[in-house]
Amino acid sequence: MKQQLLYTLLFLFGMSFSLSAQISLGGTPMSLQLGLTDDDIEVISMPDIDLKALRADDILRANDNLPYRFAQGFPVSANIYTIGTWTTLPNGDRLWRLKIECQEALSINFLYDDFYIPSGGLYYIYAEDLSEVIGAFGAHNNRPSRKFATGLVNSTSVILEYFEPAAVAGQGMISVSQVAHGYRDFENRNDPNAQAEGLGDAGNCQVNINCPEGNNWQIEKKAVARILINGVETCTGTLINNIANNCTPYFLTAEHCIDGTYDAVTNPDISGAVFYWNYERAGCANSGSVPNETTAGATVVANADPPSGDASASDFALFELTEDPSDDYDVYIAGFDASGSPGTNGVGIHHPGLDAKKIATHSITPTSVVNNNYWRIYWDQTANGHSVTEGGSSGSGLFNSDKRLIGQLFGGFLGGQPNCSDPADDEGDYGKLSISWDGTNATDPRRRLRDWLDPNNTGLKVVDGRDCRIPDYALSVDPTNSTNCGTDNATFAVDVQSINGYLDPVTLGVSGLPGGTNAIFSTNPVTPGNVVTLTINGLNGLADGDYNFNLTGISTSGNRIISLSFTVQDQSTATLTSPTNGAANRSRTPSLEWVAVSGADSYDVQVATDISFSNVVASANVSTSSWLVDTELAASTDYYWRVRHVRVCGNDPWSATFQFTTLVACDANSPFFEDFEGGQPTGWTFNVTNTNEVWEFNSASVGSGLNNSGSGNWATYDDDETGNTGNNNVATATTPIIDLSAYTDVVLTFKYSYKDYGPASEEVLLSVTDGSLTYYWSGSAWTSTATNWLGGTSSSGEFNNPIPTDLNTGSLSVTFEYDDNSGWAWAFGFDDFGLCGNEIGSCENTLAINDLITDGVYSAANTLTSSATILSGSTVTFEAGQAIILKAGFVAEAGADFLAHIQACDAIVQPEVEERGAAVATESIKVFPNPFRQQSTIDIQLAEANDIQIQLFDLTGQRIRTVANERNAQIGTHRYQLNAQGLNTGMYMLVIRMGDRIETRKLSLIR
Repeated sequence: MKQQLLYTLLFLFGMSFSLSAQISLGGTPMSLQLGLTDDDIEVISMPDIDLKALRADDILRANDNLPYRFAQGFPVSANIYTIGTWTTLPNGDRLWRLKIECQEALSINFLYDDFYIPSGGLYYIYAEDLSEVIGAFGAHNNRPSRKFATGLVNSTSVILEYFEPAAVAGQGMISVSQVAHGYRDFENRNDPNAQAEGLGDAGNCQVNINCPEGNNWQIEKKAVARILINGVETCTGTLINNIANNCTPYFLTAEHCIDGTYDAVTNPDISGAVFYWNYERAGCANSGSVPNETTAGATVVANADPPSGDASASDFALFELTEDPSDDYDVYIAGFDASGSPGTNGVGIHHPGLDAKKIATHSITPTSVVNNNYWRIYWDQTANGHSVTEGGSSGSGLFNSDKRLIGQLFGGFLGGQPNCSDPADDEGDYGKLSISWDGTNATDPRRRLRDWLDPNNTGLKVVDGRDCRIPDYALSVDPTNSTNCGTDNATFAVDVQSINGYLDPVTLGVSGLPGGTNAIFSTNPVTPGNVVTLTINGLNGLADGDYNFNLTGISTSGNRIISLSFTVQDQSTATLTSPTNGAANRSRTPSLEWVAVSGADSYDVQVATDISFSNVVASANVSTSSWLVDTELAASTDYYWRVRHVRVCGNDPWSATFQFTTLVACDANSPFFEDFEGGQPTGWTFNVTNTNEVWEFNSASVGSGLNNSGSGNWATYDDDETGNTGNNNVATATTPIIDLSAYTDVVLTFKYSYKDYGPASEEVLLSVTDGSLTYYWSGSAWTSTATNWLGGTSSSGEFNNPIPTDLNTGSLSVTFEYDDNSGWAWAFGFDDFGLCGNEIGSCENTLAINDLITDGVYSAANTLTSSATILSGSTVTFEAGQAIILKAGFVAEAGADFLAHIQACDAIVQPEVEERGAAVATESIKVFPNPFRQQSTIDIQLAEANDIQIQLFDLTGQRIRTVANERNAQIGTHRYQLNAQGLNTGMYMLVIRMGDRIETRKLSLIR
């Protein structure tokens, strides 16, 4: 430096410049210890600011109740490996330095997007004139996010200095992402408006906390801190206690202080926050220095939703501080009252602007305003002024007459800017803690306070403050739940912790135990620093379930309370319901069902071919009380199945074993199979339409070329050359009356052959009918088209094809029709003629068809054919058997008609769905961002009004949630939000349905 000799002398005789304490190590920068100059280090000069434009914008920001801005931030990308000057010291250690200049700045501060100091490394920031030094920062300041922020240095030129020992060379990283140029400061140096506001940045009517007005608030004031947000804005907040009284460093401020930048759900990491503790004048006058005690970093754990500009919210934000100020500074954690009782007087303790801590006093009962979500007060004239809240006071706490927080400052809903020109008319509107407690009926814990401030769910809403540096005690139980697995007692290890050497005895007790039980402590009272055993006896007389009770501690330091619970689980065997024991003709993929029990986490189910289960052919672990066997079983086979409950305590014994038999295969052993090998089958009749046709079933042969695999089994017709040219002659084989609806997998089985002895090609038509419906053989399948004539003079084929499902009752006829244009003789044959099918098992309880079918469980008779209406939002599968179970799997248009035909017990049926109205295509579907971290947006552009359903599935096909289910959405863009709360990192599928159009999108969630 230019005046190196002077600075060296300063070190020799004791330095007089100020040192910051941002949980830092203090000390002297290495360059100054070594007498190095800064003449040759690299310099960055930041752009000038437009002060006039900034001040004009500040007026607009104040009107919009935005946080008080004191600096302009300039984004940069400067790290120790891309800029600055390195100096290698004789012992191999290294020193990095960089000078940053901001012309006419009142202060400079920095944000870091990558900050890591290895063991032994030291980082300082100091004014070039050595008037201020911040640091040293070391390894204890590292964060998992590797983000950091440092406080203000009141100078136009600062030097960044990093010392790195040779042993950790190359391991450190300091990457500056923002330089903030301060243009407002509590000293108001070079500020033309300073004369109107007095010595400090705040108005001259403000009252310092150490004036007599603050005499009764000297403990509570220690909870209040000034916040620098992102290096450019400032607010106020307050350390707040919780019902567990466990010294968690929660910090209450206003949601609008972070509005638009940070959010507990979407962006909770507020690493760029710096908190100033005990930032106050030593006396009542606006003179003298202030302490510079800071911490950095926080996580937003809860904040208001919707944002604070909406009066339906109470404008709260709760941080958990990264660095606990109780470890290093004289701070206090304030008590609170969320009961809704305001008291009759109180104070606000706050930091207006960038100024030191002030106190404002009121002597009224706060009134409820703005949908009863806010307290409103007006301030009193006091001996040393008439304090008001100003920009920078936002988020500060309102203390009631019992010295407990009841709200945090929003500002003023009545408009105008609070200032010292008319302090008597300045209203203070504070968001109520009693409203923030449940967050206007919020379901997400990140939108309310009670989950954080009452972590043990005691139901209490009032707690006193505490000094976490004063000796005290705490209760801790881990785990807080005990699961009783058939024993008569539950035990808990109660850790009575001593804080700062507290040794006064603590008397333990319990409340809320169920009748018939009692509590015993191994030691009571307990000296803090010891662990005792709590035993709850008499559990065998309780029903299965969860039981909650409270553990209390009573001592001279106050009472503590923890909520505990125990779970009673007795072993039991599962009760099987379907298929019943000995059931026959079960599906080869049956649905197995049993009785659900409370306390079972899941169920193991097994299917085997032997009663000892040495050959298990299918098994699963499921969370519901039914399982559709996912392996096709063999036909006509005996199977055995069993189930057991899976619990926290372990597995219950296996259930009794049930046996069932699967359906037989469709072959010669099937029910009502008919074979007329060697003769006409019993009950079948054959007839012809023309009297001159002759049928012979016992002919040994009908000529060469026929598929005459049997003997004496062909029917022949001899035209006897009578000249029936042009006639379509018909021969039919008719079954007895058989009700096919009592069977499943019904197959028509036969072989056929025919030959035309005429000189030219003729045509043959085969058909099957039940008298009302007719299907024709195309050569490969049955169709409803009557033009499937089989040409050629001869042919043969074999049927083993299911008949159409709607040919289900009455007499069944198979017809052989030929076009006799030649007058010559014909021969044809049916071989192995018959039907086979599997009888449907008995299904109990007929489903009564109503106008509406909703989600639920129904029973069906053998056949169910009905039209009904699916309610909006219903997604159903019809499953035949003892019950029709409406569940996920079958998607139907909301409001559509459907027809369900139950084919077999335990067989899954796909209903036909006739939609109301034509399908309508959308113009576009957009899903963004993808991949996403916290929330993804789905935009659907409709060309015509239609229903929209959006569902999320994992890659196993399990539906996770329904994102949207909107009836009759109108033309235009429809936006839906998918929140990542409760989802695991990984791939998902979005199934988007618009009318009858279904689109899928892969969606990736990353953290």
